[in-house]
Amino acid sequence: MAGLLLGVAGGAAAQSFDPPLPGSVSSTGTAARTTSRAGGILLDQANYWSAQGRPNMALSALERLIALEPNNAEVLSVAAEVAIQNGDRAAAESYLARVAQIAPGSPAQARAQAALRSSSVDQLALGEARRLAQAGQREAAMQRYREIFPNTEVPDAYAAEYYQTLASVSSENFRDAVNALREAVRRQPENRALQLAYAQLLTYREVTRSEGVERLAALSQIADIASGARAAWRQALLWQGPSGESEEQINVYLARYPDDQEIIAKLAEIRAVTADPVAEARIRGFELLRDNKIAEAEALFNNVLTLDANEPTGLLGLAMVRRRQSKEVEARELLERATAVAPDRRAEFLESLGYNEEDLRLGRGLPGRNVPGGAMAGRGGGRGGGNVNYTPPSVPARRALAANRLDEAARLAQRAAGERDEGQKIEASVILGRVALQRRDYVTAEVRFREALNRRRSLPEAQQGLYAALAGQRKFAEADAFASANGFRPNEGTNLARAAALRQEAVRENDADVQISLLRGAVAAAPEDVWSRHDLARVLKARGQREEALRIERELLNRRTVDGMFAAALLANQDGRAADTVARLEAIPARAMTADGRRLLELNRRIVEVQRLGRLARGNPTGDAARQLVAIAAQPDPTGEIPASVVRTFGALRQGGNAEAAARAAGAGNPDASPRARAILAAALLDAGERDDARRTVAEVDRDPRLGLDGVRGPVVRTASTGSANALQQENPLDNRRPQLSIARVYANSGRTEEGLLIAENVLAQNPANVEARSVAGEAAVLNGSFSRAEELLREGRAIGADELQMALLEARIARARRDTFRARRALEEAARLRGEQLRAGG
Repeated sequence: MAGLLLGVAGGAAAQSFDPPLPGSVSSTGTAARTTSRAGGILLDQANYWSAQGRPNMALSALERLIALEPNNAEVLSVAAEVAIQNGDRAAAESYLARVAQIAPGSPAQARAQAALRSSSVDQLALGEARRLAQAGQREAAMQRYREIFPNTEVPDAYAAEYYQTLASVSSENFRDAVNALREAVRRQPENRALQLAYAQLLTYREVTRSEGVERLAALSQIADIASGARAAWRQALLWQGPSGESEEQINVYLARYPDDQEIIAKLAEIRAVTADPVAEARIRGFELLRDNKIAEAEALFNNVLTLDANEPTGLLGLAMVRRRQSKEVEARELLERATAVAPDRRAEFLESLGYNEEDLRLGRGLPGRNVPGGAMAGRGGGRGGGNVNYTPPSVPARRALAANRLDEAARLAQRAAGERDEGQKIEASVILGRVALQRRDYVTAEVRFREALNRRRSLPEAQQGLYAALAGQRKFAEADAFASANGFRPNEGTNLARAAALRQEAVRENDADVQISLLRGAVAAAPEDVWSRHDLARVLKARGQREEALRIERELLNRRTVDGMFAAALLANQDGRAADTVARLEAIPARAMTADGRRLLELNRRIVEVQRLGRLARGNPTGDAARQLVAIAAQPDPTGEIPASVVRTFGALRQGGNAEAAARAAGAGNPDASPRARAILAAALLDAGERDDARRTVAEVDRDPRLGLDGVRGPVVRTASTGSANALQQENPLDNRRPQLSIARVYANSGRTEEGLLIAENVLAQNPANVEARSVAGEAAVLNGSFSRAEELLREGRAIGADELQMALLEARIARARRDTFRARRALEEAARLRGEQLRAGG
């Protein structure tokens, strides 16, 4: 909770609700009453500090009030609740004891006791339940909540979040949550937080929305929660469909807030629909036409024209009926009448009827008329009998949207929005919403889809769109409540949108546990989404949870789909398993391979060849295999990965001369190598024990005028992985962080330890979960003599669950530098054990 809200009696108008609305409350349910002026001032201060999230300051004000009124059981009860919020259980127990002495068995005592009980809640488990709910794993969240609060004994302090999560699980759970929250409010009629939560929950479902609206209207007059209640009240009104009751509710709102332009527009829309029988008849007529109920549609369009003989959309509808009845002469007469009334809409009318101007000029399809070319248009006439769906002028907008011409689609939809026809307005809102979704403007998309649903409550496309827009804003609880209340299941597209939103949030998150929770939510939202599983496996590997990561990798592999194989290849590439990477990429049909995939395949093929030759060159530094490796290093390679692989291979073989020769060959074969490629080569030389060559290579990087233009020194920008191309950007060898860390390692090992530490710390600040950055920063700190910082990096890494093997190696490095032989040996033994487990898990 943000803090306890304390106050004197509010100004809400009396309502006849069951349960009743509150008067004066704290947000946990306790009313604080005082009669003195000084007491009122102190209550105001406590209220202010509590609203600011400063329970310590609120408690200070309450203690002064207690000094003035030591026997005020209500104030003592509130003080106990605030003390719990402040983490001071001893003080809370003291206040409870005084309440029990002053007012035994009173509601004040019961509330203080409940607050004290709530302090024993497992906060770690509660945080996990909240993370699961935020990630959309509703059933898992409720399972955790039930473990925390067995037998549904939920303290009032947690009732709002518990029951709002429960409501999002299913329609049955929604009813259970409403009933339970109603009982909680009945028990605590002065609990404003519960009242607000209950009223909001009611607005999520159409059958209970009106009661929720009335409750929010009353709650908006209570100062402490007025802002939140008004926002919820306003939103609920925007959700309402056109009806006389909706109009009355909006008039109540506008009497209080007469300048709210969006609500004024909403009122105008409702009045236009409810007061326009022509619009209602038109809408129903086209619906009947779509259902092939021709006679009923004809009757409705005739009614429209009886009310307004020159209504152009009614004329169009009747013309479509006549075409379906093969009455071409009448259809064309009606077309001309509609064009005379609305000449600017002629192209739209032609499109709807399936005509073109040449049809009309040559008389195609008219009875008794010859058609050029010896053909007769017959029943349909023109181009197939017209379009039985009422789509104009949104037809070209839909086509533009399908072709991804978003600007054109938006422009055409705006035209449809300006039409008198209600069906066109609905279409316009849906199309504009879909355009906004394509542009990832989820706020605008939400507004547009709500506009459509306000006009037609059960419109599947708008429901799916609204769900996707809410998911895009990570309003998952609201999206689930909306889906549950309206009884629809999100389709694959909206589930993928939700998964993508969770993955984007995971990218921005630095806490590995939260990352994993969000990605599990993405997998649960869209089990078919390959990239959610890919991202989850990648983060699990970074955390050292390789067994589960490898299981996910095998699942991707077993799917035998293009994306599944590519994702599995990326995960193998992340581990440096070049042979696996090649095998998986080669299993993808050539026609389905992307340019990035082809580059990655070629790179790993060359690495596999380097590995093969390295095995042949073992013990024979002057043999043919060694010469071939040097030749490979000389080949053009803009990434720098292949020369670096050759240098490391020679380093592992203890063939320093060959490592130097390979580095020289790489320089000669790639004279225009980028700073990034040279930085990677410098790190390889360092690994091979060629420190002088590593320093010289970094010196070349320092002198390169392109430095900073290719991500070697510049800030690291992390982007969401939304598909195979972006996923590849998060993997080696295209990750900008690797060259930065290569330079950091060379600097740290060549006397420029402070510069090396600074670069590594910068990368680590961008992503604390980057294990390589943490290891390099720790190495640089050790070489700089900053042992306290190195130990801190080690502690932080283990606290966030960084890769255990890398942390064991870092501990060994620190221990060796501090001449702690026992600790170093223990850390190395642990590293060996962990590496063995990795090898066994990887087969």
